[in-house]
Amino acid sequence: MISLGLDVGKEQDPAALAALRTVGLRPNSHRPLWDLLSIGNIELGTPYQQLADLLVTVAQELVDAGYPVVATIDATGIGAAVVEMARKAGPDLHIVAVSISSGRTLTHSNPDEYVVGKHRLTEVLQVALEQRGVTIPPELPNARAFGDQLGRFRARPTSTGYQKHEASTGHDDLVLAAELALWTGDIMHDQHAGVAL
Repeated sequence: MISLGLDVGKEQDPAALAALRTVGLRPNSHRPLWDLLSIGNIELGTPYQQLADLLVTVAQELVDAGYPVVATIDATGIGAAVVEMARKAGPDLHIVAVSISSGRTLTHSNPDEYVVGKHRLTEVLQVALEQRGVTIPPELPNARAFGDQLGRFRARPTSTGYQKHEASTGHDDLVLAAELALWTGDIMHDQHAGVAL
């Protein structure tokens, strides 16, 4: 299976796209072992329709090559419109919308619409890295940029008692794209294995 994650970005933050492929199971875990196939930014200012079309094109090429594919889009804010555009452009593709909230929230109105706390997204990546559940080839384009963002990613307490998960400096768009792909990929694997959310 290949899991794609699209961080739609903001006015000053570029969008990012990550692709992960399962290559078996992690040692001593029911969760998949993932290879990072690609990760990178999309040019700042790219129109939302072009973001949707790019995701659909990548996903469709992988489906045509024989891979089962799921694509996850950050549906927070304007991302909801990108989800609609992508589903219209690729009606036969499996596209999951994840709206990011605070804390450990996890709700879903149907199998392809989730509200997920940022803590949960961060946790799934942290656990995967601790379990050596994600292979990041050093020669992969943007592997160093991804590693730099991971190194700056922090959980910081807020005045309300919650923890905010974000880069201490700079952007964290590559991290978020990877988290989206990983979270949905792991959830889908759990569902097929009969493990409850």
